[in-house]
Amino acid sequence: MSAPPWQQVSQDEEEGSIEYSTKSQEATEPVSDWHEVKTEDGRVYYYDSISRKSVWEKPEELMNEFERKLSKLAWKEYTTADGKQYWYNVNTRESVWEIPEEFRKAIAEETLPKTKQTLPPAHHKQEARPEPYPESEAQSARPDREQATPSKDASSRKRAPNFVPSKEKRQRRGDHREEDFDTYEAAERAFFRFLDSFNVTPSWTWEKAVHELCTEKGYYVIKNPWERKCAFDAYIMNYLTEQSDREKNRILTLRKDFFGLLKSRNDIRSYTFWRTVKSLLADQPAFLAAPTEFERQLLFFEYRQKLKEDDEKQQKDNRKAAFDDFCVLLSKLELDPYTRWNTAQEKFESDPRYQKNPNMKNLSHLEALTAYESHIKQLERQYIMEKQRLKKEKYRTERKNRDAFRILLLRLRQEKKINLRTKWKEIFPLFKDDPRYLNMLGQPGSTPLDLFWDNIIELENDFREKRNVVLDCLQLLKLKVEEDSDISLFVQRVMQGLKENNMDESVTEDIVLEVIFRIKEKIAHRKADEKKADERRIRRKIDNLRSAIKYIEPPVPLTATYEEMRPVLSALPEFSAIDSEEYRAAAFDKYIRRQREKTTSEKPIRARRGYYDEAEDGTRGGYSSGARVYETKPSLDYDEDYPMKSDQHVGPSGPVQPSSRNDFNFLQSNAPPASGMDGESSEEGEIH
Repeated sequence: MSAPPWQQVSQDEEEGSIEYSTKSQEATEPVSDWHEVKTEDGRVYYYDSISRKSVWEKPEELMNEFERKLSKLAWKEYTTADGKQYWYNVNTRESVWEIPEEFRKAIAEETLPKTKQTLPPAHHKQEARPEPYPESEAQSARPDREQATPSKDASSRKRAPNFVPSKEKRQRRGDHREEDFDTYEAAERAFFRFLDSFNVTPSWTWEKAVHELCTEKGYYVIKNPWERKCAFDAYIMNYLTEQSDREKNRILTLRKDFFGLLKSRNDIRSYTFWRTVKSLLADQPAFLAAPTEFERQLLFFEYRQKLKEDDEKQQKDNRKAAFDDFCVLLSKLELDPYTRWNTAQEKFESDPRYQKNPNMKNLSHLEALTAYESHIKQLERQYIMEKQRLKKEKYRTERKNRDAFRILLLRLRQEKKINLRTKWKEIFPLFKDDPRYLNMLGQPGSTPLDLFWDNIIELENDFREKRNVVLDCLQLLKLKVEEDSDISLFVQRVMQGLKENNMDESVTEDIVLEVIFRIKEKIAHRKADEKKADERRIRRKIDNLRSAIKYIEPPVPLTATYEEMRPVLSALPEFSAIDSEEYRAAAFDKYIRRQREKTTSEKPIRARRGYYDEAEDGTRGGYSSGARVYETKPSLDYDEDYPMKSDQHVGPSGPVQPSSRNDFNFLQSNAPPASGMDGESSEEGEIH
């Protein structure tokens, strides 16, 4: 029965001539110093004793050909927390539960017998799978590079020096024949017991172990030098781990007893000094259990820091409780969004709930102000939201009221109670007590009158669109509307004509009736305008006659009658321009009446200024008052109601000296021209 591969001895070793030369080391030892190590929880990672690097993934130096081939693939195999396998593609970042085809083909190429022959013994061990994370996350969970490792100086990181053991040692080593082990794990455990029997500690280097133990029985239980060195490193790491665990357990026990002692003392607070504690607990066993004063001091500082954190947490909880109670108190006070801080402060300080609450002592003024600002902002938000809600509700109510009143007006239009000629005062009694009208009163926006006029404008627009159709029908039927035409007959004939000629069917009787009404109104307005123009012409002729009567010489006496003066007036062309004798008499009577009124109003003025000297009036002209004489120019005696006041004409510059009293041609030539003969004079007065 042959020994396992890791226990097979080379031909040189059988002959007993092992030479640690540079050439033999390069042939038997790999360049890398990676070896497998387990954490406290059993996870496997890899540690390089030279570079002191540690990684979770297996280094390429420890991989065989098959593992290197799989590592070059994009798909990587991982395992979830519950042990289920999945594959992750590092290029596409895709995860699948089923094994990819590329990965399957790579495994199929390696047959099971070939795998058993080619894999080195180190790979028969159960390898730990990575964490069930993608590669990017698995690499971030590297173990700390600064974990406990055997301390080595610069010389220990160098390779073993080249030396040749003495012939005696070579002979003794050749005589040792170790027993064969079926598995590598059993050989590794035997090698660990061998190292432990010689009290190998982390202070040993591999070079020292080779030099001291290479001739001892049990050294060659692992035949491969590289695997033997990896086992030595694993032993050192396990030794350090056990030593660290023992130290941790000691510290935990010491901390528990020390903290229990400090908690039992009520005179130790977070502000107590080390020298005080040292004097108080100098004779306590738990205090003296620590081997050095430095450890005691560290444990005390840790406990005091814990007390400080507990005190700060308690104070924080008290302030938070006080803050919450204060916020509840503010919500119960009757505060509005515009309450000032000084007013609110007076209210809550005088409130019994604030005075009797012990938590309020832990509340600072700044925290109270912060809570007040937060509460006021919340009240402002609620106030604004309520105001906006009421505004929207009011807007909706007003819109509903307007829509309801529009429906009311539309119903009246359908009942033909509203048409183009309807007035507000006519339609108002129909809905003055209707709630739809009463709800519109007092609200902003469109008023009921505005909505009524909107309906009238709609009717007017509809009428203007269809008016030309009715006019075309009248022209087609050769119907002429007169002022005394029968409206109902015209409406009937137009509607029949529209139907016979296939005109706009949307034209209703109301539109036809309105067109005929407006035609008749237009005729009536035209006749009224003509009548007013005739009256203006007659009135101008009467005014011209009155103006001509003023300049008759001698002047017409105020006691004269129309019959007496008719022969004189008949010679005037203005008299002949008036056809009606009644209008001629009315012009003369109005002239006499105005002259009398003028004379009556001038008497008090003459009395104040003096007397009128008729003798000197012809020679000097003017009024005399005592010794002073006021020279005046002869004034023209125009009637105050003379037409065309804007075009007043100046009369003759001097007194008129007619050649004869009955020379009417002379009077006519000296009278001011009658203005407004073209029909544009004043419209003063009425024709009686």
